[in-house]
Amino acid sequence: AGSLAGGWSLTLVTGVNSSPTLSAIPNQGTTKNVPTSMVNFTVGDPETAAVNLAVTGLSSDQVLLPNANIVLGGSGSTRSVTLTPGLGQIGTATVTLTVNDGDGGSAISAFQLNVTANVGPQSVSNVVAITIPSMGNASSYPSTLAVSSLSGNITKVTVTLQTVSHTWPDDINVLLVGPTGQKALLMANVGGSTDAVNLNLTFDDTAGTSLPDETILSGGTFKPTVYGTVATFVSPAPAGPYGTSLAAFVGTNPNGTWSLYVVDDSVIDGGSITGGWSLTFDPLSAPPPPQSAALNGGGLASTPSGNQATSCLEAPPSFLSVTPLPLGQVRLVIQGGAGNAFSVEESTDLRTWNERFRGSFEQSSLELLDEVQGQHVAKFYRVKCRP
Repeated sequence: AGSLAGGWSLTLVTGVNSSPTLSAIPNQGTTKNVPTSMVNFTVGDPETAAVNLAVTGLSSDQVLLPNANIVLGGSGSTRSVTLTPGLGQIGTATVTLTVNDGDGGSAISAFQLNVTANVGPQSVSNVVAITIPSMGNASSYPSTLAVSSLSGNITKVTVTLQTVSHTWPDDINVLLVGPTGQKALLMANVGGSTDAVNLNLTFDDTAGTSLPDETILSGGTFKPTVYGTVATFVSPAPAGPYGTSLAAFVGTNPNGTWSLYVVDDSVIDGGSITGGWSLTFDPLSAPPPPQSAALNGGGLASTPSGNQATSCLEAPPSFLSVTPLPLGQVRLVIQGGAGNAFSVEESTDLRTWNERFRGSFEQSSLELLDEVQGQHVAKFYRVKCRP
């Protein structure tokens, strides 16, 4: 016989919850009334699926940056945040993002948002001379210009060629290519055969005149101008066709490498652009998130699933590009299978959706133009198949 005089106990050993992780976010800057670009960051957790991790954001200054203006996006381990300053505000706020795993574990990442006053047009130059041979590609083909640290998207860009000389200016062909591949011809077959000497030529879509075809060139501001057949721009220049409007760059991010391709298309005569070239950007607009069809902080919602024809499953409609334009317009370019029916819906709150366009693809892509009424309006679009 015996006894358990001390009684007994049971010890349960359970796993220890590991805290989630949240990548560091660098300090962000923007100008008054302009949202930041979409900033990506990552989250993770050893025990919790990334899709179940909740991220929240808080601002230290509710006037400069209300919590409601901290817009979180993304999914899974890849998340994003876009910050929209309060109307008319400048200053600095601390933004704190927190990720929670639902089991008591959390992690934070704090950074600063610095909002400065709006600035006027900004210019960037490459002052290295460009030599134009008697025939063929100019030296520095292309001549490049690196743009960085500008906040916002292009509303207008002008281009200046400094100190242009040529003994037969009709031979000069000039192509501008932006960082994301947009392109525009600046001049081709202008000025006839009279010598051009030390001219400063500025190209502006809103200029009152074009360059002359056969008469003598003079310095000044002109619309991009092309007459007759354009020279062949060989690689690394992009293939044509080429437009002649600088509006091709509107709505794109100015940061990156710009390229100027210059070709002489005839023998004997040559010239130079001694002072190089420059770009001038008017005050920049709010940058939409990638694949966004929005102005002033809106975005692109995911296309809802539903009953779709087989052809739609094979070639579902999607946005090729969305570009905010001056005067409250936005250009939507969508793609899909030829013959497929589609509809484009719009929303201002991601809850209520209204059909804005409907139609069918006659070709693989088409362009739509929408109006956005009112200042500081966020507008979202989604596109889907229609039975």
